Amino acid sequence: ALGCGKTTTAGALLQEIDRQRAARVFVVDTSPSYAWRCPNGVLSALMVGRDVDTVVRGVQTALQSDPDVVLL
Repeated sequence: ALGCGKTTTAGALLQEIDRQRAARVFVVDTSPSYAWRCPNGVLSALMVGRDVDTVVRGVQTALQSDPDVVLL
């Protein structure tokens, strides 16, 4: 559903994780609709269609890097 706060909620969760510790975060996204920030940790982004062919492949690629957080 559009406009229900899903991205805002995910951003708040990521901000709280980043506040508590330096985490390795992977974002797998279909479109760059939000500028994710992770000042205390390391953030890597994979865009479906540009970096990987599918969301599944994006998750597989992210998991190979042993992340602390994978955000879809």
